[in-house]
Amino acid sequence: MVNHRPKEQFNYVAIKTLRELNGYIDYFEPLFDASEVNSIAEYLMEIKS
Repeated sequence: MVNHRPKEQFNYVAIKTLRELNGYIDYFEPLFDASEVNSIAEYLMEIKS
């Protein structure tokens, strides 16, 4: 649901708007380096069809 934030609160779930999302993601340390991200993206592109 884009541009809609539920009024409920959830344990272990962060509800963010699109404007808040990039800052929230950047707050955390990356799990994958650039080459791993590229490998994952290539794999997903291959299986999409």
